[in-house]
Amino acid sequence: MQADEPRSIRFGIFDLDRDSGELRKHGIRIKLHEKPFQVLLALLHHPGQIVTRRELQEALWPADTFVDFENGLNNAISRLREALGDSAESPHYIETVPRRGYRFVGTVEAALPASPAVAPGSGSQVTVNSASPSRWVLISAGMVAMLAAVFFLYRTFQTSPPAINSIAVLPFVTASDGDAPRDAYLAFGMTEALIAELSKIRALKVISQTSVLQYQGARKPLPQIARELGVRAVVEGSVVRQGDQLRITVQLIDASTDTHLWAQTYQRQIADVLVMQSEVAQAIAREVRVQVTPREKVALSTASVVDPQAQEAYLKGRYFLRKAGEESWKKAEGYFEEAITTNPQYAAAYAGLAEYYVQTDLMKPELAMAKAKERAQRAIALDPELADARVSLGLVHYYGDWDWDGADREFRRALDLEPGNARAHRWYSIYLETVGRHNEAIEHLQLAIASDPLSIGVYDTGANVWFQAHEFDRAIEQGRKILELDQNDPRGYEQITVSLIQKGDYQQAVTLGRKGLQLTGDPGDPVFSTLLSVAYGRLGQPRQSAEHLNNLQEAARKNGYVPLGFLAIIHAGLGRKDAAMDSLEKAYQTRDPYMVRLKVSPWFDDLQSHPRFQALLRKMNFPPQGSAPDRAGTSGN
Repeated sequence: MQADEPRSIRFGIFDLDRDSGELRKHGIRIKLHEKPFQVLLALLHHPGQIVTRRELQEALWPADTFVDFENGLNNAISRLREALGDSAESPHYIETVPRRGYRFVGTVEAALPASPAVAPGSGSQVTVNSASPSRWVLISAGMVAMLAAVFFLYRTFQTSPPAINSIAVLPFVTASDGDAPRDAYLAFGMTEALIAELSKIRALKVISQTSVLQYQGARKPLPQIARELGVRAVVEGSVVRQGDQLRITVQLIDASTDTHLWAQTYQRQIADVLVMQSEVAQAIAREVRVQVTPREKVALSTASVVDPQAQEAYLKGRYFLRKAGEESWKKAEGYFEEAITTNPQYAAAYAGLAEYYVQTDLMKPELAMAKAKERAQRAIALDPELADARVSLGLVHYYGDWDWDGADREFRRALDLEPGNARAHRWYSIYLETVGRHNEAIEHLQLAIASDPLSIGVYDTGANVWFQAHEFDRAIEQGRKILELDQNDPRGYEQITVSLIQKGDYQQAVTLGRKGLQLTGDPGDPVFSTLLSVAYGRLGQPRQSAEHLNNLQEAARKNGYVPLGFLAIIHAGLGRKDAAMDSLEKAYQTRDPYMVRLKVSPWFDDLQSHPRFQALLRKMNFPPQGSAPDRAGTSGN
């Protein structure tokens, strides 16, 4: 290395150390073997210029045969692109020039001098002639003067760039031991927390974590990710832990122009992570120049210091709660309990427990709802500004208490605190449809999709909303979107099957219902057993219909619980009105959660005029069709 050459060179989010041969992203070392490193260094010596394959061969493979060189270079370029997260089709850094060579197209912040080993266009090893010192002084002075003039003109005539009103926080990365992520829950927790903080800004569209997690480890250019998520800017970050210290590096990128707008490194104790995420959110809000109300500024600046042990247990709880399956959820429950034991005043841990009890299927609904209510109310008593606790309490009022006004109040309060909270929009949409407020339901469904465009749960919600609205073709569209995201997700088959039955296509419903049942791995799955029992019955195949009904009843005996609403659907679907009413009345007595759909479910259309059905509707005390409660006091506790 010559004396005037910098030891390290920065391009984009990467730093390359010429002495050690190390490539780092956000300060974290990325694996890069010797040949890919040499190729990258050669290209960086000549940014924006073509370096031919022959020049690379003569500089880096002088002793190899031509065939070995071809394989070696192709492999080196492939490994280099993998390390940079680049692609040949949409190059971010390394561009292929067909039949000639390669060109570095990224922005180099500290350009290296032209390499004597590889001079573009030479076709051989050459020595670059050096200009006299006085000549370089004159050239440098001229460049400085020109740049100063350009900067003056820019500052004089520039207009303020438009505010960025849409953003995605990509999954933070963490330090690694070999290939295994270490402290992955910290990176997950920082991503989730930053999304929640930014979601407090009404003028900013923030993509939900469910959707951004699809890009964890993805090798896609940022502009492509931004297009797929429908945002203009992205945030990237890294988390490095050293004992009880955290170092977090965050940067904001305008994906439309691939311009780095801002970057900052923070170092704090793990107990101060809430303070740190608040600082990051405030900095990003300033950089995107979006309108932040005085109240939102207060919300963004409010943070507290938490006992490190409790904080760590809570972050692990959030990490496992977002994973699929009861096994992970049980781990989440244990970590939330640990956090509360360590710090009984930790509101967020109570909110996490409330969310667990709302979604678990391991206990009867009345017990789960009682536990969820107790934890949500405790969380709100400790911190009335917790949006997730408000959503969970809204779900308890909705499914458990049948308190329609209470549910409406809590969902609206959650959205008042976090306008971009996709979970709140989803569940409020379901609630609104079941009480007959269709236009509002669709409005919140669309907001949920905008905030969480790659979430299967959002499209599952959409299918439910359209099904309850008797828009079966639109419900089927939502089911198909689920299968586009994951062709093996049973929910896609469920949502298509249920609407096919309503449309009278029973044979296709059986075909897809059997496929969905197979994917669950449970022959007594209550959803598909119900749907197949109805579909076979309407096809005139009573033996198969009875078989699936028996499977449902056997599952009830085995598990000690199955929603009685499913039995009511089978009886209503097969025209057995009195049996259907018997099941519905028992479902009312046991407070079956499915009863919230009684008023709008297409399954019960033929029962609407039945006196016993009308009596049940009165007992449920649904709000008048399309009515909304008094909105006064939305911001109250």
